[in-house]
Amino acid sequence: MPLLFLDMSSGELLLIVLAVMILFGPKRIPEIARTVGQTIGKLRAASDQIKREIMDEARSVEEGAKKVSHPVTTIIEEVNNNLTTSVLSDNSVIEANSIQNKTEKPVDSTEPTAS
Repeated sequence: MPLLFLDMSSGELLLIVLAVMILFGPKRIPEIARTVGQTIGKLRAASDQIKREIMDEARSVEEGAKKVSHPVTTIIEEVNNNLTTSVLSDNSVIEANSIQNKTEKPVDSTEPTAS
């Protein structure tokens, strides 16, 4: 099973290591490795800082959205409560009219009505 690192086989990786040893020599390889390691560390730190800044900004946008949505939510709840109260009072009027109609004398359908 080949070692896949950046889609390179182990033979290609070995060839690169040999070329580096021939070009730079065994004395400079630790220095180059140290420099590459420091550069990778700086890149990771910069990447982490960017991630933190993005997350902080996303958090502040979310908090701002919550601040804006709270009054809207309150208004929606008030409208819903007012509608519910209105519907209940309308139902009470309908029920009261229904009760009043039931207590009135029923109209005899056989009696002719004056038109």
